[in-house]
Amino acid sequence: MELTKEQTKRINDFLEGIGVNYIDIRYEMVDHIASEIEEKVTDTDTFFENQRFQTVFVRYMLSKKDALQKKYQKIVKRRFWGDVKTMFKNMGKETLKIKNLLFLVILVATTYTFSLFNIKNTLTYLFVLLIIIYCYNGYIFSRAAKKYGTIKVIQSYTLLLTFMSYFPLYVNNPILMSSKTDVKMWSIYVHTSFIYLIFLLYKSFMNQKEKIDAKYRYLTE
Repeated sequence: MELTKEQTKRINDFLEGIGVNYIDIRYEMVDHIASEIEEKVTDTDTFFENQRFQTVFVRYMLSKKDALQKKYQKIVKRRFWGDVKTMFKNMGKETLKIKNLLFLVILVATTYTFSLFNIKNTLTYLFVLLIIIYCYNGYIFSRAAKKYGTIKVIQSYTLLLTFMSYFPLYVNNPILMSSKTDVKMWSIYVHTSFIYLIFLLYKSFMNQKEKIDAKYRYLTE
């Protein structure tokens, strides 16, 4: 028998009470426990019936408390790399879209044209553009975190954004660069590549935003 919204919420409340804080991970655990109960329990109304300390549901969940907490901790530890794998997979799909390829063509063409006239100014232009797109993505991710609360996938996006931005922002800072033309050209290639990668990261997040919102509403409404 399929569980009601109220019964599902009780599972969610229990998991939240024992420290399962990440909403997206809790969603998966709620879904798994709900499916398990639907398969094993014939009379779910009696199973969830409030009988004070004798509630069958409470006894059932308490018997699984330690196992659930250990499972949660294991998921948290390995989740970042799982999220990164999914992100890069989504970014790969975004690369094949015509409008994103058009953005890349415009970016490369503009950069190349500017570099023909002044390599130093082109590098500065790319550096400023990278900072802008980095800050905008940081704003989008922080706003989502504020709206949804503790969600692991948003933290993973933020960590990956920071990692992707570190190299061009700090290592290839045009102010600190050598005056050699070949070094500056290499920096231009790096900046252009990372601008496009961060753009794809943004597109990947926006495509996942609906799924994140659906999970959030499922557990909170």
